[in-house]
Amino acid sequence: MPKLFEAFGFIFYFWANEYSGGTPEPVHIHFTNGSPSPNAPKIWINGDGRVALDEKFSDKVSQRDLSRALEMCSNNHKYIIEMWDKMFGSHTFNEKVFGENK
Repeated sequence: MPKLFEAFGFIFYFWANEYSGGTPEPVHIHFTNGSPSPNAPKIWINGDGRVALDEKFSDKVSQRDLSRALEMCSNNHKYIIEMWDKMFGSHTFNEKVFGENK
């Protein structure tokens, strides 16, 4: 579980096994104010700085904390993508959330 950074009392991290069907999932980061868990909220990251909370986690975080986490991820999107590539070798973005990336 590589930790990327901490802010506002949250830990932002990847899971070492971010694979689905043998290929890495699109770029995302998890965050928690407790112990890291597979059920922690997930934020999708796009190459242009757009970010979005995975809908499955919308009831797990307050609006205030979500706003802070989204802003932190947007401001650090290049670093997150760079670290994703170091961890997983390459990246894709979530086209269902952001549309096609050209």
